[in-house]
Amino acid sequence: MEPQEEQKKEITIIKRALLVEDYEACQRVMSIFLQKLGYHVDLVDDSLTAIQKVQSEAYDLIIVDINLQGHRAGKKIIKSIRESERNVDTSSIVWSAYVNKNDEEEYLSWGADAALKKECEIEDLKKSIQQCLLTPRYERKLKYKLKILQKKWQENSPAEWIKKINDLRHLPFSIREKAMHSINEYQQWSNFHANEKKSPS
Repeated sequence: MEPQEEQKKEITIIKRALLVEDYEACQRVMSIFLQKLGYHVDLVDDSLTAIQKVQSEAYDLIIVDINLQGHRAGKKIIKSIRESERNVDTSSIVWSAYVNKNDEEEYLSWGADAALKKECEIEDLKKSIQQCLLTPRYERKLKYKLKILQKKWQENSPAEWIKKINDLRHLPFSIREKAMHSINEYQQWSNFHANEKKSPS
């Protein structure tokens, strides 16, 4: 009897994107771009719903308009991404009609990974996503997890101890434990990433 050929089952990985945009024409254009790049798109048009989504759903990419319904809410949304458990390591792009060098530096300081002008083509979006991917998720996660812990430490510690923030021995146990967990997780992913690069393709 001839051996039966094993049927290969393709595993489809669904990438999820959150698009935060309130202008209908821009919603349509960006949704089409994202779908062509293989993303399932969740669309919201206000900051409150966006923050709720960020806190309750995990995404692979989040694109945020700066001005929503007459309010400059983009900064608040980006900050909520970096303070959330589910999306602290998610790539985020600010999508704005106004993006000069100073604007981009400001957006990156909020926690965005890239800035993209509203008048863009799908190739521009791909370049922005590639820019985001230059930083591995585990690296981004460590960066913002430690920032959150540092903020908590500064809010709850006397001024003389703040100077010693870089020495983990001076952190309260609960904060130190979370910091060490984040560092260990980073180290594991970093080692995995290094070994993956060394292994023959």
